[in-house]
Amino acid sequence: MSFHLALGLTEMYDMTNQVLDLFPVVIAASMGIIFLLVAIGLRSVVNALVLVFTVALTLSWSYGAAVIVFQSSLFNFAGTYMDKVS
Repeated sequence: MSFHLALGLTEMYDMTNQVLDLFPVVIAASMGIIFLLVAIGLRSVVNALVLVFTVALTLSWSYGAAVIVFQSSLFNFAGTYMDKVS
């Protein structure tokens, strides 16, 4: 059990947890709505599946690249180089 009782941080902590808990539901609902709209608009289930797959693949690659850049030490050399430039 943990307690977080400092000023407004308790509300922020609760809101952050609630948003992170609902994130998979929001992603699934968004993909479902995109699929339905494209399937109805193009009258093709295959095109809608390709679009949803393409969007999911692109997002996963870009989020994965962001994780590599910001959380690993792979690009530490860039920070020291940029310090010398400015």
